[in-house]
Amino acid sequence: MIKRNTISANEKLKSRKAIEQIFAARQSFSADTVRVFYLLTDEECGIVKAGFGASKKYLKHAVKRNRAKRLMREAYRTQKHTITEAVNNQEKSLYVFFLFSKNELINYSEMQNTISVILQRLEKIIQKNLTEKL
Repeated sequence: MIKRNTISANEKLKSRKAIEQIFAARQSFSADTVRVFYLLTDEECGIVKAGFGASKKYLKHAVKRNRAKRLMREAYRTQKHTITEAVNNQEKSLYVFFLFSKNELINYSEMQNTISVILQRLEKIIQKNLTEKL
């Protein structure tokens, strides 16, 4: 069976309530140009939901904000399998919000490297949570 690199509707973080919970939890870190907010919960086991944003403070034009979000989504989509496997093994759910925070756009290869670093760090956080639970 071939795994498709898609972001399905149930993997998108769309609920305003869930997004507010992520920001209220205040669990975040930065990697190069992207700030990541996350929340690890016991609800809906095995699900990773991701949201993407770009601030008007840094990117004034909507075209640039949309491009930044598109680059983040594409880089995440191609590399998400590692984080989904880690969450499935732990029987938790992960809500992640990626926020682009730089004054100028970066190219796709730089974004791919940044998202790769972020996903590795999230995987370490999930593993740390597993060891603390035991």
